[in-house]
Amino acid sequence: MNPVPIETVVKQCIQSALDEHVLVPGKKTGSRVLHPLILQRLNDNGLDATKEFRELNVHGPAWRYWKSEEIVPAPAGWKSVDVKVTYQGAIVALVEIESDLDDLPANPGEYPRNRNGSYAVKSLARNKGGDSFESYHPLERMAVAAIAWAGQASDAHSMAQIKGNSPAVHNPSGLPLFVAVERCRSNDLVILKPRLLSLKAEILWKEKRG
Repeated sequence: MNPVPIETVVKQCIQSALDEHVLVPGKKTGSRVLHPLILQRLNDNGLDATKEFRELNVHGPAWRYWKSEEIVPAPAGWKSVDVKVTYQGAIVALVEIESDLDDLPANPGEYPRNRNGSYAVKSLARNKGGDSFESYHPLERMAVAAIAWAGQASDAHSMAQIKGNSPAVHNPSGLPLFVAVERCRSNDLVILKPRLLSLKAEILWKEKRG
């Protein structure tokens, strides 16, 4: 019998944690409750999951403003991906954890709500047609981590030169990337689909609305 692929084990662990996780009406508990639960599930299943992945030699910004597409000055701490998963000493996945994706527009084609520090952003890298991807902070943190881990870029200028639609361009090492979210909307998945496909990334959720 063939062994279960590590990527599948990681996904199953995240989904198991989401299934067990209890939502609290009106409260966001992604970082405080869901995050440690995911870490526990991963570690209980023979993986080595550690909080905060900082081992990157990446400098400068990581994303663009949604409307103007100007590059956003690098915020403090942006390099920290929530969870690094290793197996037998090798990195096998990155995981980001969110309470919701509510900074995204309510509908495709609209602008996100105007909020200082909004997590709704556009990517430094571009699609085959030359447009930036509509995205979200956690996806772009992992995008920069994946491209830097593959040795393809180390700063905003080199990231901005990346152009294409496929994971071979945006995630050349094929590093599994997951976003675990307490609550999301159907339109969140529609808006983020092109970026998810370009990275071969996946969103897993506890509750989907709409």
